Amino acid sequence: MKEQNVMSLFDGMANGAEAMDLAKIPIKSYNASEIDIPAMKVAKYRFPHINHIGDICNIDPKDWTFIDIIIGGSPCQSVSAAGSLKGMTTNDGQVVNSLGKYLLLKELGYGYNKKSLKYFNTSCLFWEYVRIYRGIKKYNPNVKFFLENVVNRFWGYLITNEMGVNPIRINSSVVIPQNRDRYYWTDIKYTPIPERRMTLNSIIPDAYSGAGSRGVPQKNWAKTPDNQTLHIQNATVRKDQLANCLTASGGKINRRYLPKSIHPDEFKRRFKLAVTRPERKQVIEDNLKCITISQAEQLQTVKIGYTDVPGVSQYQRFKMIGNGWTVAVITHFFKCFKLEIESKNMSFSYKS
Repeated sequence: MKEQNVMSLFDGMANGAEAMDLAKIPIKSYNASEIDIPAMKVAKYRFPHINHIGDICNIDPKDWTFIDIIIGGSPCQSVSAAGSLKGMTTNDGQVVNSLGKYLLLKELGYGYNKKSLKYFNTSCLFWEYVRIYRGIKKYNPNVKFFLENVVNRFWGYLITNEMGVNPIRINSSVVIPQNRDRYYWTDIKYTPIPERRMTLNSIIPDAYSGAGSRGVPQKNWAKTPDNQTLHIQNATVRKDQLANCLTASGGKINRRYLPKSIHPDEFKRRFKLAVTRPERKQVIEDNLKCITISQAEQLQTVKIGYTDVPGVSQYQRFKMIGNGWTVAVITHFFKCFKLEIESKNMSFSYKS
């Protein structure tokens, strides 16, 4: 297989480079677009050969016609069930449902600076992926693509229409005990990923199942000195013995688990007895444990200690892990890519 020129958009901490390394794909150049400084620190520390190429909005496709494959996972916050569900929109409510509309709004001054009067939400960055892919494909029709995003019916249809292929739906739970349901759009010839179902206690020995907490709106809720919000704390324990999906935001909300030492029914009883917000919060703190950074890395099939880089805080490490890919899943796709390229080369060699 010849060395590949890779463009990684929304590169984060270079999970793409890690997966390509595991898939044994030879790299000629790995060109990464990313603006998050801590993630870039980790990426450069682990893969010094990475060429960081700046903000995706400033990339000119004409400069990158030599690229063999474009990879990336566009921001999903506004299309995710855990997010606002507003989809690809502007701050003044315009739906951005085509590349043409996106480029027109961009010409009219819309950008990603939330301090300005008009801006896109970050999920609109999908259109930058489309702009760059189409721009490169115009000069290099053989360029391959790989795109990841969350499962969302309406926006999934839109992405499918733009990319011209149906998504491959994979929940990371087929290879690791984390509930992470994702769509993958690609023109790589895909073969099904080998499954190895696991439970959370295979990663965290004392874990029964993943758990989370969230503020639930209360009707007619009166503010008191002990409760200055209109929400009361609620908690959930998963029944499938998986971890909740790791996310970039939310702190410890979903990054918890119920230990084996407490029966789920007993936890529910203790929680039900707690009435006020402080009492419920205390039950959660006393009974649910938090997933550690090294455990979170394992749940993303990232090498333990991968994010442990000088100058990167624990908060930043959790954030980039939540933003990242399940490396084992991505590695499988890249193994398919390698096999496809090698099969074509063998075919050409045979014909000659």
